[in-house]
Amino acid sequence: MSLHVNNCDHLAAFSTLNYAWIERFFSVEASDRKMLERPAWIIEQGGYVLTLTAGDEVVGCCALLKGDGDHFELAKMAVAPAYQGLGLSHLLMEAAIAQAKAVNARALDLLTSSTLTRAVELYKRYGFIVLPAKCHSDYARCDVVMQLVLVND
Repeated sequence: MSLHVNNCDHLAAFSTLNYAWIERFFSVEASDRKMLERPAWIIEQGGYVLTLTAGDEVVGCCALLKGDGDHFELAKMAVAPAYQGLGLSHLLMEAAIAQAKAVNARALDLLTSSTLTRAVELYKRYGFIVLPAKCHSDYARCDVVMQLVLVND
């Protein structure tokens, strides 16, 4: 496996993996389309697209969206079905956290769904805590807001 950050040649695969994942569990929403129809937007806004490759194939990905101030949002994590169960989500989590720390982010935020119990457990394992908010205006499916504090005051 090889990790790549902001490899523009991987943006189409980033979108393909995420569309497939979202359509498997939910419905694609307007906020998904905004990001996935033109993923270069993530980079242009000061964020990062992380991809994992096996040979020339992109098999996993996630994004760090530039948020307010020194916060980033972990978003759009997906692993190709043939590569699930091999620990790639852990590689992506570790890489995303390392990237956020490298740019001096104070916290990582994320939105998820309570129906994705394995994902919620993964995030908790890496130190994310559930915040009181129960919904998010951009996504009907998101009823869990989590945060990982990277720098304590």
